[in-house]
Amino acid sequence: SRGCVFVNNISWGNRTAHPSNSAIMDRGLPSGDVSTPNLWINNLTWMGAAGDNGIDTGDGNNSVFTGNFLATDPQFESVAGRDFRLRLTSPAVNTGCLLYTSDA
Repeated sequence: SRGCVFVNNISWGNRTAHPSNSAIMDRGLPSGDVSTPNLWINNLTWMGAAGDNGIDTGDGNNSVFTGNFLATDPQFESVAGRDFRLRLTSPAVNTGCLLYTSDA
C-alpha cells in the first residue's frame, strides 16, 4: 500500500513463537520510489526484548517513522491471561496524538 497513515497503534509480536515475526512489516515501496510513502506516527512496538524494534522494511523503502515508541513494553495487564488492557503505568496511556480537529 502507498500513502497510508498509521497513528496511535500498539504492535506486539512474539519471536519465541516464530523467529521471523515482526510487529510492523512495511515493504510497500522499494528504495528510490518517489511515490507517496506510508507514515507511521506515534505507534508503539514490542517484541518482548529491549532493543528489538520489531520493524521489518525488507530491502528498504521510503516509509516515514516519527514520534514512535519502538522496543517499548506496552505493559499489558496479563499477556498469559489474554488480558490486553493497559496498566496505568503503561507508556501508551494518555500519549495518543490528534491528527484531525473539528472547528465545530
